[in-house]
Amino acid sequence: MYKLTHHITSLPTSQYIQKYRNPEKFISFCQQCERYNRCWTSSPFREEK
Repeated sequence: MYKLTHHITSLPTSQYIQKYRNPEKFISFCQQCERYNRCWTSSPFREEK
């Protein structure tokens, strides 16, 4: 039997970026998409360095 639970927390944006955001890892996946660089939501311009 499965039990579903929800956990909610908050953290500062800077901590989220430091711990969970990794554009170097995922950019290659994005570049394989046919919409990459054709749509503002999937362009390299969204990368923040």
